[in-house]
Amino acid sequence: MTLSGSRIEHWNARTGRHLSKMIDVQGLPFAKNIQPRSSSAEVGFRSDFALNSRPEAGYVQVMIYGNHVMYAIDLRTGKENRAMRVQLGRDIERAFLDSSGHFAAAKSAGGMLELWQAEAGQRPHRVVGPIGPLGSTEKFTGDGFTFGFTVNGGEFYVATGSSVRFQQLSNPSSFKTYDFAENQYFLAATRDGKTVLRTLSGGGFGGGNGDNGRLDLIHLDPELWKRHLCDVVGHDLTQDERSGLPGGLPDRICPT
Repeated sequence: MTLSGSRIEHWNARTGRHLSKMIDVQGLPFAKNIQPRSSSAEVGFRSDFALNSRPEAGYVQVMIYGNHVMYAIDLRTGKENRAMRVQLGRDIERAFLDSSGHFAAAKSAGGMLELWQAEAGQRPHRVVGPIGPLGSTEKFTGDGFTFGFTVNGGEFYVATGSSVRFQQLSNPSSFKTYDFAENQYFLAATRDGKTVLRTLSGGGFGGGNGDNGRLDLIHLDPELWKRHLCDVVGHDLTQDERSGLPGGLPDRICPT
């Protein structure tokens, strides 16, 4: 699926053939009165529309820059299905649905992240957030973060600043965080959010962190960390060793 300016095209990635007719969003009723923010010379690089997948087969989601409504477009007919329209809070700039279609991750003004319960036909309401500002540290603002719904149903992750947070959608008070000693620059994550590509935020790609901007993968797996620690140390931690580590460690880490 590609978006160029206002044109949506559906392709077969193997053959390069169109799977459905090109759709010009600008020609749809909900977009006819939109005042473009892009000049004709810029249109291929900066679209007034945002395109996302939807959980329903044969549909895509379209949002208009500066508009808080998620529109569902039928790829077969090229028309909007109004019954599937979802309207979020007025300060929402961009949003996309999870695989169930019940929740939406939304980016609001100021780089804040919110999670909404957003089933079509129901009154949407915010269940988590705002969280952020995303990617905002003493070194830079608005970059170096990643977020998404995981492949584990009903879970969402956000990696920004010095932590990675996993949020249970059905229970807003239930979440788990992995905290780093300093801010990270997150570039990507696996679909389950448990492996992240990062570098230190002080350097980004410029190398100001003393590691020449070195990227690495980190697996958010405490059991793996524990096995590596025990292999290196060769014994359970002594009281002196524990005194130099954060509190909350289990009584026994390495098996005897």
